[in-house]
Amino acid sequence: MKIRVLVTREAKNSIKTFDLLKDMGFSPVLCPFIEIEHVPFKLGGDTPDYIIITSINAAKALSFMNVPCFVVGQKSAIYLEKNGIKVAGVFRDSEALLAKLSALANLKFLYLSGDHIATDIPKVLEKAGHKVTRKIVYKSKIVENISANILDGIDVVTFYSPRTALAFVSFVSHNALHDKLKRITAVCLSPKIAANLNDFAFKEVLIAPEPNETALLKLLKNKCSNLA
Repeated sequence: MKIRVLVTREAKNSIKTFDLLKDMGFSPVLCPFIEIEHVPFKLGGDTPDYIIITSINAAKALSFMNVPCFVVGQKSAIYLEKNGIKVAGVFRDSEALLAKLSALANLKFLYLSGDHIATDIPKVLEKAGHKVTRKIVYKSKIVENISANILDGIDVVTFYSPRTALAFVSFVSHNALHDKLKRITAVCLSPKIAANLNDFAFKEVLIAPEPNETALLKLLKNKCSNLA
């Protein structure tokens, strides 16, 4: 019997994940727990020295600007470069980005983000002596009215963002589905995402060794024999 994998990420990105899982021999089930709404923004004020991008949704909100970007994630960097935007540096996660930028001196940054952030990048960089302007370029809304039966027969749930994990936690609590998690393995893109699941008794919580989909799916494939 094929392992059933619940894909919780937002709809546009979940289609590719669905196809990859299907090609790997899994039985994927799409159920987005959040939806993304892009928000128009205007730069205004002084031109920054650099733009900070920490998600693909923020990258997609950026039209051409003659300002180099510091980027978290290879996927976002590739997207920006394909659209003619210069990438000054690529980092595996926000912590690596902050370590690099904090060591620089007196710069002006424009940080493009969603309405919910896992790391307070402006606070850290301002403490290091930089000026940071944050612009919200997309909002993540929790999807309502998900069927309480969606976990029936599910073996694995994948989590790609802290926001999605929190939405899932809220859903489980609201519908009193805690017992169903005992037979389900959670696979998370990062330790920060997994931390949002700490109060729940999953069969197992796996964390990708690198915060990207390739690493997550490879981890799932390597562990699949223990999930059935």
